Amino acid sequence: MRTVASSGATLRIIHLSRSVASLSPTSGSNFNSVCSVRLSTTPLLFIAPIYLIIPASNIMPFQVTNENKYPLNSSSLNSILIIYLENYHLVIDKVFSKPVKSVEFKPHSFHFLSLNCNSVIFSRLDNGKDCFYIGVIRGSFMKLLHVSDTHLGYSEYTKIDPVTGLNQREQDVYNAWKQVIDAVFMHHPDVVIHAGDLFHTPRPSNRAIRIALEGIQKISSAGIPLVLISGNHETPRIRATGSIFESLALFPHVYAAFSSRLETFSIEDVTFFALPHCSLTEELEKAIEELKSAKQKNAGPHVLVSHGAWSGKASYSMGEFNEQRLPDFEKITGSPFAYVALGHYHRHVQIRSNIAYSSSTERTSFNEYNAPCGYLTVDLDSHQSVYHEIESRPMIKAPTIDCTDLTVQNIYDRLQEFQKSVTDGAMVQVSLSEIDTETFLRLESRVIDEIFPNVLILEKQFYRKCDPGKTAFASAAIEALPVEFERFIEGLDDAQIDKKRLREMGTQYL
Repeated sequence: MRTVASSGATLRIIHLSRSVASLSPTSGSNFNSVCSVRLSTTPLLFIAPIYLIIPASNIMPFQVTNENKYPLNSSSLNSILIIYLENYHLVIDKVFSKPVKSVEFKPHSFHFLSLNCNSVIFSRLDNGKDCFYIGVIRGSFMKLLHVSDTHLGYSEYTKIDPVTGLNQREQDVYNAWKQVIDAVFMHHPDVVIHAGDLFHTPRPSNRAIRIALEGIQKISSAGIPLVLISGNHETPRIRATGSIFESLALFPHVYAAFSSRLETFSIEDVTFFALPHCSLTEELEKAIEELKSAKQKNAGPHVLVSHGAWSGKASYSMGEFNEQRLPDFEKITGSPFAYVALGHYHRHVQIRSNIAYSSSTERTSFNEYNAPCGYLTVDLDSHQSVYHEIESRPMIKAPTIDCTDLTVQNIYDRLQEFQKSVTDGAMVQVSLSEIDTETFLRLESRVIDEIFPNVLILEKQFYRKCDPGKTAFASAAIEALPVEFERFIEGLDDAQIDKKRLREMGTQYL
């Protein structure tokens, strides 16, 4: 491969013949030999017999259709090398012997050509020779894969995976992580971003560490930079404890931020600001001041990676004790970022076109039952992002059944009707409200379990009929204390109580 710098761009070319004259950057003013060959209905520019750099505005972007063969309208070629773009680089796919009648392309072969920004396509045909050239001139664009909240090591409930012998929910989390690693090699991003909570605890198990290292090793060995920060789940409360991220940072091409301070990394021509979870408010405030200064000193484009509850027009809180509240970084620094990759909130949220939460890769609470799990691919050049959903264990929250005037058999019948729509292997939560004490005592938990024989988990919640308010009579699960406290406040029915003041005081003490 030959790399030539020209006007702030990088020219990458693969020579596909044994002997090729050297290439130097040039303008298109002194070239006059350009021919166009049409592959089916898809125009592709061929330049012969010399190189020509064409302004991007003169190139028509195109998409390859589902068909995979296109006739060549050129009788002068007796062989051709089929190449396609992978991670903005050129890869040789096949060699066709003469005579050539058709060319086979993979469906994703030329997805890059649809970008009509500062990218330039150039190619070369030598009539009568067995060679064909194509290349890309690359500017400052970059493709990212943004993931967060993989929570490796998370486990819940008592069900065991029959294949691995692990806790089933722990295995689900590992399966999701492996899907993300596979996605890296499907999309071939320039940089992978993990925006926090790689692990579920500050001291993950040896198994969780091994699973993480296997994936990181694959990314590192492929030469793909990985920027990752620690989140609130994996940040030790006592700094002397140390961080597992110290070991992860030893991998080549891994850029880790984990010490409650801002880190700045330069990858190609993009500056990455990595702001991990900060244990103290003072540490976050100091990091923000450093960010303001660093953004002015370092040339753009700028990408910010952070973990916490964004507090712009809406709040994206998980109701956790130690979560970090993040300001609007663009407002406090006075200028936009090329992209802001956020972690912590377990739903995909596009706050702005350039600011997003990617979502978690598995659900950890029934509060997330209707949220898809996945990751984002982001193109800094076109300022477009695409959300990709991955396979995850179904989580279903049944509509609450109002048990007013219902007999025990009526309740069983309602549950039986709902069960018909439940996916096998799902995690299911059922809630019965306005249930009187007599009916509750006659309900049999075993019978309800038998109505849902094929689910992984059945979580049952019962709310008794009482005044004032509605209070949980029995429940199979308790949420984080701030969430439970909020529910308690909402259930109070007393006009003399200042709910807002009580909520503020309680949250502060918690």
